[in-house]
Amino acid sequence: MPRAMSLRMRDRLRVRVTTKPQHLGARLGTAMLKYNVPAPALAEYLQVSTDTIYRWAYEEPDVPQARRAEVRFLLSSLRHQLRDTSLAGTVDVRTRIFHQLFSDARR
Repeated sequence: MPRAMSLRMRDRLRVRVTTKPQHLGARLGTAMLKYNVPAPALAEYLQVSTDTIYRWAYEEPDVPQARRAEVRFLLSSLRHQLRDTSLAGTVDVRTRIFHQLFSDARR
């Protein structure tokens, strides 16, 4: 069963983005909230585990150097594709929409 982002974790992301604005993991977590993107969709897109997505968002260290360009590209693509909207529906529906939007953007 997918995890929901608790209020405690939302606050943790807010603090991390405020104190470390360049922290890619925290920015990725914030984008998950803003655009309502399920962590499993991001994990599949980035070819990592869902736990890795949560670890990048909530814990140290930040996104590994080898993955930073890919995460930056994803964040930029999310801003461009979704702008002021967010995905709606169940986790499965939002995951399917995410993959439809970003299947062409991937390399």
